[in-house]
Amino acid sequence: MWMIVSFLMAALAVILAIQNGAPATIHFFSWTFAQSQGIVLLVGFIAGFIASMLIYLPTHIRNKLKIRHHERRETDLERQLTTERDKRE
Repeated sequence: MWMIVSFLMAALAVILAIQNGAPATIHFFSWTFAQSQGIVLLVGFIAGFIASMLIYLPTHIRNKLKIRHHERRETDLERQLTTERDKRE
């Protein structure tokens, strides 16, 4: 589902870039860029996406590692439980 939403957002961003061809001048500190509005918007969209992924990635990796740790712990505890049940029988 998230792949479909991502594709639709990307398609909308490209359509927005194509439809906004008027020139825009960007001033950033001492640099000056002249480019179409669409390209400026598309670059901003991509930069925001990359920034959000870089912020989200460490949390995602940490959560995946915690899940693996808990799954291993669960397997060990189930194995111990089975061993204890077998001893009692």
